[in-house]
Amino acid sequence: MIESDTGRNSMVMRRSYGDVRNRFIGEPPSQCYSIADPHLTPLGEKQAQETHSAWVTERRFGVPLPEKFYTSPLTRAIRTHKITFDESIVSGIQTTIVENIREQAGIHTCDKRRTRSEIHEAFPEYTIEDGFTED
Repeated sequence: MIESDTGRNSMVMRRSYGDVRNRFIGEPPSQCYSIADPHLTPLGEKQAQETHSAWVTERRFGVPLPEKFYTSPLTRAIRTHKITFDESIVSGIQTTIVENIREQAGIHTCDKRRTRSEIHEAFPEYTIEDGFTED
């Protein structure tokens, strides 16, 4: 499983409060959670590219790819997956977007995903799991 902790909200939180992973979820002010489904930051894009490069190297040594790929419906997770496992590594393996594999589906704005239609429009090459609701 690949997870990116470099969505725009995470970066705002770190600048304002340091590493917040050891704090209670509701502790920081709510304005820090004002970006719904934040995009991956430049740092996150760089880290995904580094992971991609590692996979390219490992594939040269015969390390097998997973047989199936799943990703969270959050934009930063889909972008991380898309950069890490682009067509130069993965060909013919369909990735499925699954509602309940994200880190949390809490009350904060950053935990809210785009609508099903918006996700499909932004990432038409991905399959969305059956039963995935619009909102």
